Amino acid sequence: MILFYLSITLAAICVITFITTTMIMVSRLQSRGEKINYLFIKLYFPKYVHQYNRFIREETGKSSPVYLIWLITINGAWIFSILALLLK
Repeated sequence: MILFYLSITLAAICVITFITTTMIMVSRLQSRGEKINYLFIKLYFPKYVHQYNRFIREETGKSSPVYLIWLITINGAWIFSILALLLK
């Protein structure tokens, strides 16, 4: 039962971090002059994230740490959520 609650907690932390990193990337895109559609942001956030990664790669030649954190947390949220369902 402790593993169930631990996996739920880790999934929640991953989701919160995922949302935060998405907001950071979208705000940095907006500061670069990209137009952001806030009405459909849930639909377009993969596009915005990949645009952000492309901009950073053009500038530095490497992926941004924010992008890598975003990638890890979205996958972690899925993994811990599925683990919680299996442990229930």
